[in-house]
Amino acid sequence: MDLDDIEQFSAAEDLSQGRIGNCWFLASLAAVAEQNPEVIQEHIRLVEGDTPESDYWEVDLWDGSEWVTHEVTQDEIVRDGVRDTDGDITWMTIYERAAVEHMGGEYGDIERNFAGKGFDIVAGDNGSMSLSLSLDSIESKLDEGQSVVTSTPPAIPLIGPADDVVPGHVYVVDEVIRPTDGSEPRIRLINPWGDPHASKPAVLELTQSEYQRSFVSHNSLAH
Repeated sequence: MDLDDIEQFSAAEDLSQGRIGNCWFLASLAAVAEQNPEVIQEHIRLVEGDTPESDYWEVDLWDGSEWVTHEVTQDEIVRDGVRDTDGDITWMTIYERAAVEHMGGEYGDIERNFAGKGFDIVAGDNGSMSLSLSLDSIESKLDEGQSVVTSTPPAIPLIGPADDVVPGHVYVVDEVIRPTDGSEPRIRLINPWGDPHASKPAVLELTQSEYQRSFVSHNSLAH
């Protein structure tokens, strides 16, 4: 695993969540990496041991008042954690394990939380949460270089979600697409599940109305 890969990270191509319910953390981590990989690079380091098998990593995470350094060894990484789409461990796998240590020591400790918490742990700033689902406002934030994620409610009401939207889930906001053929603008979202064999697709493109009926809020972080 090469930490230089952080610079070329793509949420659509390099993220497969696995079986741990920590979309809130992985989506926030991925959104930061796409918009400002320097934040990630500054806070993760490879420490070489006597052999490649004894190499380990140091990851700095924010605890609300200071950066805390966590050591991640190779034998601490579980099979069901985040991988790339080829099933290999990545820098995200290391970050995920560090977050486990940061939040209690068990993988269950990082399930079910909020996107702002993910931003805070990774970047030292929980950003802002908005109930606005305007594509214009989200596009402006992306154009400014902000990291943006968006969330669905645990149960999506009467009208029902757009096709393939997961309830109680956090997505990375990738871009707002404005077709030149005059068709409706669409928001492109990345599902942290990522795996092409998952029950829902890795990438969604939704119109304004589809997005508004399926999502409840977005979180953004300026860098």
